[in-house]
Amino acid sequence: MLNIPYFRIYLVAILIGPRFFTNAYYYCNKESQLCGTSKHFMCDPNSVPKNGELLGLLPLTRKIKRLYVDRHNELRNKIAGGEQNFKGDGKFPKATRMREVIWD
Repeated sequence: MLNIPYFRIYLVAILIGPRFFTNAYYYCNKESQLCGTSKHFMCDPNSVPKNGELLGLLPLTRKIKRLYVDRHNELRNKIAGGEQNFKGDGKFPKATRMREVIWD
């Protein structure tokens, strides 16, 4: 059966405990001046670039293209060679005709 004194202690611990055992700091407090004159991105979420807005900042050079393709093919080789594990001890079967990716 439910013991009332223990239930009360449990209820108080659940409701008040997180207040004492969490470590939080309000970084957007104007008195703290942690960010100086700039505004922290968490204080102004609208200042964070949306999807794709940063793409124009990175030039797509041959070296960067090569890095993308090499990394893709490295991961592709793990799957094609039957080395990629999934859900426990299972492995994908070896691919018979999985071609490498090239940048055209």
